[in-house]
Amino acid sequence: MRENRTSGSVQGASGNGRSYCEMRQQKREGVIMPIKKHELDEMNEALKNGRTIAQLAKKYPDYDYWEIYWEVNDVSFLGKKRTLTNRIKKLVTAKTKSEREELAEEAQDLLNELYKHLKSNSKKLIEIDRVLRK
Repeated sequence: MRENRTSGSVQGASGNGRSYCEMRQQKREGVIMPIKKHELDEMNEALKNGRTIAQLAKKYPDYDYWEIYWEVNDVSFLGKKRTLTNRIKKLVTAKTKSEREELAEEAQDLLNELYKHLKSNSKKLIEIDRVLRK
């Protein structure tokens, strides 16, 4: 994603240069074509399996990065990792105990989600290995 410094727009995977606000306005006005249910299900499954939203935007060129971002059920593993890293960094500078507790709770939730997906993907890999060894 690249930011255009002069116009304040963000270029997603499609490179169309629309700003986030423009995307949200177009979505409200119904200009943006909704993502088909079967494609959205495929995208959500791909995210669970470790794909990033940028990879999905390349695979589905009919949709912009931000369209996918706002429609999928979850963020990518990379997105969760970045969020977790940011929460840990904020934890160091948090001034109040309640802020630290809130950040720690959010970080714990992200870790739990990552662990759940890791277990699921590990089971899939074990099953794939078992099938390939036959």
